[in-house]
Amino acid sequence: HILAILLTKYFHNGADFHEWCQHHFSIGIDHVHVFDNESEFDLLSECKKYGDRISYEKVVNPQQYQLYTNFIKGCNADYVMPIDDDEYLWVSAKLNNIKTAITYYTDKLGQLDVFGIRWLFRFPKQFHTERIGSVMDYCTQENDYLATRFYGYGNRTIKCLVRKASFVRYIDADESMTRNHIPLSTGPDGAVMCDGRITHHQHVFGDIADEQIRLIHCPYKGLSEYMAKQEHHVSVSHKEPRPRHYGAFN
Repeated sequence: HILAILLTKYFHNGADFHEWCQHHFSIGIDHVHVFDNESEFDLLSECKKYGDRISYEKVVNPQQYQLYTNFIKGCNADYVMPIDDDEYLWVSAKLNNIKTAITYYTDKLGQLDVFGIRWLFRFPKQFHTERIGSVMDYCTQENDYLATRFYGYGNRTIKCLVRKASFVRYIDADESMTRNHIPLSTGPDGAVMCDGRITHHQHVFGDIADEQIRLIHCPYKGLSEYMAKQEHHVSVSHKEPRPRHYGAFN
């Protein structure tokens, strides 16, 4: 049983939320738990359309990593992955879905307590445009340098799929700005990558062999959405909320 956690505030509308959900269900996610951080539309009604495949919780001024820790400890999933509302988990055509991927990498690497998955930024063909249609159809262009303009380490950043049975807790950004994506577990310390290396740092370098799973990241989903998010974007990674901006992309 594989579960995704979604802490969201910035879905533009129900259609974008459904695109996100349908994408993740199509690759084998069994259940999504939604933390609704004051969305601007009736997200609860949209969640109810999925029956028991989606659970819903309203939050105000959330502390992201405490939410994750408390939820994972109490859930009954085998594996859990926090995935943001501008992120889309991708699995290669060879492996086809997340369950096959877990089996493949477990056979290759051993038990996956904390599995590191690299971001893959995607952007529109032309900035200063308004998006018409889906996010995945709009964000199609890959550019390693441009990724660093949105986040200093760009595509070198990982997030983690975690095994519930060995999960201990997340470290928030006040404790470490280089480890907060990698939770503590009772297994080997750090995150194992697709090639078997173990990293204690959420920014990884060098080539990674046999990388058949990535986390597509689409921070620019249209001009007006981007500008609104820039104006109101507050980090939830720290104990106290703070303004957050993509300062290098202007």
